[in-house]
Amino acid sequence: TTTLAVLAVLGAGHLGARLGHGGSALVVAAVLAGGAVSVLAAVPLPGPRGARPAAGVALGVGLGVVTGLLSDLGAGTGALVALGCAVAAAVGVLFAGRMANPDPIVCAVLPLLLAGPVGLALGRLLVG
Repeated sequence: TTTLAVLAVLGAGHLGARLGHGGSALVVAAVLAGGAVSVLAAVPLPGPRGARPAAGVALGVGLGVVTGLLSDLGAGTGALVALGCAVAAAVGVLFAGRMANPDPIVCAVLPLLLAGPVGLALGRLLVG
């Protein structure tokens, strides 16, 4: 399962990077947003259980804005791609947290598995 997830994420990242305009920046925004949600979900933070994925989404959108500003995408496009990927990753975190015996590898990979194709689809819609 983990190998298939890695292949899906790498495939979506490769297709996203091959987009003509800003493909690499879109992949960076998607990976940073999904990774921010995964990392913050794994770190024990005080507060309710849903606060960690929400903080990851906020951090992911901020990283998307920075990526958009540093590339030629623009802050709006970077933020939208990062928001979609971060929300998809947060859904993955919530699903992984509902397992009876959560596997740490699945909990880390599932958010990125869901964020990769979302980043590809949003990149195709927003950039072309």
